[in-house]
Formats: sequence, C-alpha cells, structure tokens
Amino acid sequence: MPTGADRAVELIRDIRGGDTTIVFVEHLMHVVVNLSDRVTVLDQGRRATSGSAASA
Repeated sequence: MPTGADRAVELIRDIRGGDTTIVFVEHLMHVVVNLSDRVTVLDQGRRATSGSAASA
C-alpha cells in the first residue's frame, strides 16, 4: 500500500511535465534529486546554495 509520501511523489511526477513551477519542502535529498530540475537549499532560513539538483 502506497504511503502519503509515495502518493505525493507520484503527483509531482504527473504535473511537473508541463509549464508548472512546484515549490516543496523536503529533507530527504534522494527525493529532492529525483524530482527536481533546480534546487534552492536553505540554512536557518537563508539561501545557502542554488542550482541543479545534482550540484546542490
């Protein structure tokens, strides 16, 4: 049975193919890398880095 997180990942994959920007907060980097084209990493509310998911 899929978890809530599994359903969220499926939903994001379904809608990211269009011209839609998705903003989400996630602490599991493997999820971020697998779902994102660009990433901004925050540390204490300040931008620590920004760029491709692979470089972040």
